[in-house]
Amino acid sequence: MTEATLTVPDMSCEHCQQTVISALTPAEGVEQVTVDLPSKTVKVVFDDQRVGVEQLSAILADEDYPVASVS
Repeated sequence: MTEATLTVPDMSCEHCQQTVISALTPAEGVEQVTVDLPSKTVKVVFDDQRVGVEQLSAILADEDYPVASVS
């Protein structure tokens, strides 16, 4: 498993948090999604053989939550 932290500056409320979790959780290979609203970050644990950071970022962009950086 791989862990990545995505910075998503447009998240500001619980609705944002639920939208992000609902968008990422069903993606193939995603095991866990944790949102930290104060730091505007999303920690994703995933199988990098099945999904990549680029795909995760694209999913969030489709929901109008573009990723600013990945660590």
